[in-house]
Amino acid sequence: MGIKSIRILIFVYLISVWSVLCSQSITTTIITVTACPGDTAVIPVYVTNFNDVAAISLTLKYDTVVFDFVDYQNLHNALATGMFLLNNFENKIIISWTSLDPAIIGNDTLLEFKFVMNGGTSELIWDTITPGSCEYSDFYGNIIPAYFINGEIISDLNNPTLFSPQNASSNITINPTLVWNTCNCNPIYNIQLSTDSVFSNIIIDSTGLEETFFDVSGLEETTKYFWHIKAEKSQQIT
Repeated sequence: MGIKSIRILIFVYLISVWSVLCSQSITTTIITVTACPGDTAVIPVYVTNFNDVAAISLTLKYDTVVFDFVDYQNLHNALATGMFLLNNFENKIIISWTSLDPAIIGNDTLLEFKFVMNGGTSELIWDTITPGSCEYSDFYGNIIPAYFINGEIISDLNNPTLFSPQNASSNITINPTLVWNTCNCNPIYNIQLSTDSVFSNIIIDSTGLEETFFDVSGLEETTKYFWHIKAEKSQQIT
């Protein structure tokens, strides 16, 4: 048998072993969701191959600037017996559960987290680095192989896109209407118009606009103008 054939056999063997290990491992996924600033986001934790588990230790890290943890809900019925604890400490949610009656869930939602969205986007990260922070064990204390998939909370408040006139325009009408696209989350808009690109000479600074247009008057035909706009929701600027 040639070296190439041996390498192929080894590769096939490793793939087979990997497939067996994955089929016997618990996969834990924190689902990625989008939400508007100020809204409460409900984020499921989904598990697969969750069988004969007698103890749970989970630690989820999150950005306290982007969102605030509120509570959990819809804990799976299989965890109704035993002792369930959840602590929210600084930027970590720490979960532990133990029972003399091992839980069988299979493929289902373990529980749901509730966060209030402040604005922005950030990952939800399982702490797989710290020993014992993310693991499952059986009735005899044996660690069950497990994989953990991170998620995100993504702000649904997108940045406005300038429609007309183009930024840094010259030779425009002296009484133009500034138009931009609408954004998700029903925001209000803050607009600035300047004669320089760094906005050190602002001639219009208007806030709290609900429409996606703004009428301007008294401009000079030969002057180049710069404008930008921000969407605001629940006191958060994007």
